[in-house]
Amino acid sequence: MKTICMSSAFSAAQPTGWGKLAGSLHLCRPVDLTNVHAIFRPNQQGLKKVLGDLEAEIMEAVWAQGQPVLAKDIHPQLPSGKDLSYSTIVCTMTALVEKHLLQVVAKEGKARIYLPTTSREDFLHQTLGHVIDNILAAFPDTAAALMQRRLDTDEASLPRLRQQLDALSAEENS
Repeated sequence: MKTICMSSAFSAAQPTGWGKLAGSLHLCRPVDLTNVHAIFRPNQQGLKKVLGDLEAEIMEAVWAQGQPVLAKDIHPQLPSGKDLSYSTIVCTMTALVEKHLLQVVAKEGKARIYLPTTSREDFLHQTLGHVIDNILAAFPDTAAALMQRRLDTDEASLPRLRQQLDALSAEENS
């Protein structure tokens, strides 16, 4: 389990009273990927490969906001939002809290105010690492042979890949 830290740096376009909330937050929470990646759907696009369709849409909308959000703020932004009830959005956001992808940071009446627990980039980094680790553990010989074949057929990418691997190794060793 890794700890992901995300400092809140939100725009001035926050609802009244949220400035203190957003300015003082420093989210640092362990993200347990075993709760998040129960599925892998290679034929889906983007985050829908590892999250449910609605979960992926909600997370993209929350990250795009860059500030604390209410479910009612997210609902109209969702591609499938017009066909969904408000309670479905709230229920799905609650599931994302249980998966430690969202955090309830305050309440406004009965409504909850949410923030992501990690940045989109960090989530993608962790997700890809989790998927690759599991593929390598389950099919080590096949995965290694496939990667070698891909590298052999795309020699132009090899220097860039080596640079990225070296940078990651240096980062892990520091």
